[in-house]
Amino acid sequence: RVIPAASQAVRNLEKHLGVSLLDRSHRPFILTGPGETYYGGCRRLLRDHQAVVDKVRAAGAEVTGTVRVAAIYSVGLHELQQYFRQFMQNFPGVKVRVEYLRPNEVHNAVTQEEADLGLISYPQAGGGLASITLRNEPMVLACQPGHPLARKQSIRRSDLQGTDFVAFDPDLFIRQAVDRALRRRRIRVNVIMEFDNIENIKGALLDLDAVSILPRPSLRRELEIGALTARPLAFARLYRPLGIIHRKDKPLTPAMQRFIQGLRQEA
Repeated sequence: RVIPAASQAVRNLEKHLGVSLLDRSHRPFILTGPGETYYGGCRRLLRDHQAVVDKVRAAGAEVTGTVRVAAIYSVGLHELQQYFRQFMQNFPGVKVRVEYLRPNEVHNAVTQEEADLGLISYPQAGGGLASITLRNEPMVLACQPGHPLARKQSIRRSDLQGTDFVAFDPDLFIRQAVDRALRRRRIRVNVIMEFDNIENIKGALLDLDAVSILPRPSLRRELEIGALTARPLAFARLYRPLGIIHRKDKPLTPAMQRFIQGLRQEA
């Protein structure tokens, strides 16, 4: 029987260490206790080695390396892609890899070291993570230009009562913040649809006679072409904080530092 090269390498390693790294009674295989320890140690060694390599390279004139970014969908896709292109033009030795995820998945990606930086709303430090605030985005009422509320200069408490409303999913921080603001003012809206990202909410608003409360920067393109209208909220001052999270125990490489610096300037 021919044993695949990877399997043979693991068996040789187990023989060398004198322990079982994989529990082969499960399908797919899972790590044993010693396997978890060995895997975690190897990840730390590779991370530390990469940090040393980046520091050595930083001694030269060129900033090099890779920045792995996990970002929420609603961070501003168009503007973020523009920033990525500009950053890589300024630092051709740096590769930026980005993946768009739900907020909880961004948090997990950074925690599990699948991403170096997380771009997320309502960033929270703790649990081994540090956070950097980029900006506080004002929240506004968004709707089609033909909607009755589009004629208002600002939106009062009474304007929203009973209005058809497109909301974020209940488990998202931004939904909870909006719900708290409405509840405190005893405003009841008629939630007709729920989505986990701003792009889908904007798409729904283009097709429905409904409204939503969204960060104004996320509406830039729609406002420019007149597809949607934004009106300030007179009954509350709502802001969506946008920031960066990263592991406290993972040194920021020169490439990551430049990337964060550029994002802060952009914000």
